[in-house]
Amino acid sequence: MIHFEIAMRKTELEQLEEQTQQNDFWNDIEKTAPVLKKIKSIKGTVNLYESLETELANLTELNELLLMETDE
Repeated sequence: MIHFEIAMRKTELEQLEEQTQQNDFWNDIEKTAPVLKKIKSIKGTVNLYESLETELANLTELNELLLMETDE
């Protein structure tokens, strides 16, 4: 389930970043600030998830190597 939520967050992030590419986006600070805040928040969430996912994969691989070790 969390993977689906991260996928949705990535999609939302892409949409928000597309908004920042529009010519008139930077003309209205009242619209700009919340969008940039949301982008920062989503990036933080996605980066945390991806780093935890990588760490889990590394630990799983390490565990598999330790299980194959025959020394006691």
